[in-house]
Amino acid sequence: MTGLKLKLLALIDRAQDSLADMSPRDRATLLGLVGFACLVLVGGSVWWMRGSLSALEGRLEDRNEALRRVNLLAADHAEAGVAAAEIEARIQQHASTSLSTFLEQAAQRAKVGDKLEQVKERSTSVTGTLEEKLFSVRLSQLQQAELNAFLYHAETQGYPLQIKGMKIKTRKKEGDVLLDVEMDVSAYSVTSATVEPG
Repeated sequence: MTGLKLKLLALIDRAQDSLADMSPRDRATLLGLVGFACLVLVGGSVWWMRGSLSALEGRLEDRNEALRRVNLLAADHAEAGVAAAEIEARIQQHASTSLSTFLEQAAQRAKVGDKLEQVKERSTSVTGTLEEKLFSVRLSQLQQAELNAFLYHAETQGYPLQIKGMKIKTRKKEGDVLLDVEMDVSAYSVTSATVEPG
């Protein structure tokens, strides 16, 4: 420590000797250059620190935005979980009733029970815990009002079904227009086993 202090003192003495040998004009020029160099050094340091702080603030804003999105996604996921549980509970209410039985009841309520000719299962697929069964449904010789009544009773009772497609053929009989209807209807149920799609 003492050796370093001695070297520093020697360096200061040499600088003072050099300054003493200079003219006042040279001394002012040297001090101006040293002051300018110090200002450039301080200014450059401030500029670099501002750039670093700006970059850090940008990263912090990005992280805060990412955190906000994660929180929004977590809230959406929680809401979707609640909605999925409610839908599953509604589907389970009709677990004991097959689609053919339900459609027969809907046809009876619409007073077209004798015109429901076929409810035939065509395929089954499972996605996660949701099982979808596709049925072919055929009704014949319906009047427009009877078709409307049947669809009303089929779709407003809360049974988990979806009409995927419908073909209607018209025919005239004794001056009346009658409809022959073929529908593709999907019925949904909840299964306990999870099957990966694909």
